[in-house]
Order: sequence, then C-alpha cells, then structure tokens
Amino acid sequence: MSIADWSFLAPARRLAWDFTQARTLTGLALPPSYRSFSEQVGPGSVGGLFYVCPPLPMPPGGASLAGHHAHWRANLAEMRAHWREEGVEIGEDEALEQDPAFPPVELDRLFFFGGGHNGELLCWDTARPLPSGEFPIHVIGMRYARIRRVADDLQGFFQAMMRADAIQRALGPGYAPIGATFEPW
Repeated sequence: MSIADWSFLAPARRLAWDFTQARTLTGLALPPSYRSFSEQVGPGSVGGLFYVCPPLPMPPGGASLAGHHAHWRANLAEMRAHWREEGVEIGEDEALEQDPAFPPVELDRLFFFGGGHNGELLCWDTARPLPSGEFPIHVIGMRYARIRRVADDLQGFFQAMMRADAIQRALGPGYAPIGATFEPW
C-alpha cells in the first residue's frame, strides 16, 4: 500500500485508529486511501463541503463509519419503499439517475462513508473492488436524484471536486469547485 500525500489539503497529523476493530464493525476491508486520509488528515470538513466519517466513534458514542453507513442504508430503504408506493423503482431514471459512462450501480452494494454539508452522500461501490484495494467512489446528489462515479480513490475524489467540470458533472451546475482546505472536527 502506498501512502498518499495529503499535504495539498492539510498539514499531516498522526492519528491512530484501530482498523481491525473498524473492519469488524463495518464488515469491510477499508480502502488504502481512506486509511491514509484517516491517519494523516482525520475527521473534519474538506473544502467547506464534504466530510469523511472517522473509522471508529469519535468521541466514544459519537459519529462513526459504521453508524453513518447504517443510518443511510436505512434512509435509502425508506426512500425505496416510498418510491415503490408511488410506482417508481429506485434505479429507474425518474428515481435515481445513474451515470451513463459506467455500468449501473447495485444500490444494495453501496457503502456510505461520508457526505456533504448540503445532504450529498459519498459511497463506495463494493460490488466492483479495484486491484489497488480501493472501491470506486460515487456521490449521490442532495436530492437523491442522481448518482455519479467520481474517482477510484479518495484523493482522486477531492482533487476532482476542485475542478468546476467534475463537481458540476457530479452534483449539478450550481456547484463551485471546492478549495484545498480542511477544518478539523
């Protein structure tokens, strides 16, 4: 595993996480870029828009990766049930517009690991692991109407969101590129 250089975003910190415990709680081998981000940058706000959940509760009893995922998994199930009542199955264009440049996402295989302060969701496509140990990163817009694949790793995701073309393709024309800023929690 190569250690990503996060200096473009924040001065390096040295945070220790029990990734074995995090894997037990999530049932997922955590991607290398997530691990290096967690160790070197840590929980906080990136570019004033996005956040990445810490691998374990912080402070104890607080937000964590497994808790965030469980919350949004339940929320997605509620939305799907509502849409079925309305006669629209999630995954159809009317319910969740998929990225035409990539194979359709299996919604039950998404793992939610972060989000945006406006309600956007960051998720890994665990159905398509990459040889690097990463999972493709997708973003679901704040109205849960579209899902877009953005990058193959977390560093690539943040670098893409710093470009107008990429953030607008992923989230819509009203979004400006994020800056290379980090505010720790």
